[in-house]
Amino acid sequence: MGPFRLPVRSSERRQRALAEALRHGRIGPADVRLLGIWCGMLMGGVAAGWIFPAVVQPDVWYRPHRLEDFRVTCIFAGVAVALLAVGITYLTLYRMNRYLFWMSQRDPLTGLYHHGRLAVLLERALQDMVDSGLPLSLLIADIDHFKEVNDRWGHLMGDQVLQRVAAVLRTIVGPQGLVCRMGGEEFAVVLPQMSAVDAVRLAEQMRRAVAQSSSGFLPPVTISVGIASVPPTVRSATELIKQADDAMYEAKHRGRDQVCAWRAFE
Repeated sequence: MGPFRLPVRSSERRQRALAEALRHGRIGPADVRLLGIWCGMLMGGVAAGWIFPAVVQPDVWYRPHRLEDFRVTCIFAGVAVALLAVGITYLTLYRMNRYLFWMSQRDPLTGLYHHGRLAVLLERALQDMVDSGLPLSLLIADIDHFKEVNDRWGHLMGDQVLQRVAAVLRTIVGPQGLVCRMGGEEFAVVLPQMSAVDAVRLAEQMRRAVAQSSSGFLPPVTISVGIASVPPTVRSATELIKQADDAMYEAKHRGRDQVCAWRAFE
């Protein structure tokens, strides 16, 4: 007798088919291979038929390309009374791990990369710059007078402003770079293979887009943007962040809602 295959589509149909197979003796303790187990939780309690208590384990050495190709091993535990086990497929675990990995790198409010991930991304971009000989730019943008937004409209409104600014920056930057939230109202944009001239142009687009993005219920805000760019020579991520941060504060000093490229400020 070959391995039993469950229907793929409906979980209710699958349970009925399993119960029917057990009732008519087409599957038993000797059949330790089941094909096509539902992707998710296989909860106990099929109403009819002989159901063997079982521990269901994924074959960790088997990597399915299709859900219906997934295989599990059933270790039967004795006299049939009810299905006790909860089966979690490898595909479900894979998706859960991918989601947890995604969450571990993201700011929960905006969905952007967080400050810790920025350091890794910037170091990688610096190494790529050394290997390729192409330029690299870093932008740091800070929302002007953000404390006043929180003080006047409350922190919930402030969170919505942060989300809106993050969405605008992500839209303007697109596939050209990586947008991160450094913390508070400060954002960073890593721009691999982008020169200082092109970075200034992009920063101006970001600044204008944020200023024009106010909606009916969110207060209008502006950003000040600092830019640091490096030629194809070795620089540290810490130094690049400091230069972009200094340029951002220079933009604040000049009146806010401005873009400023780093130089040796006096």
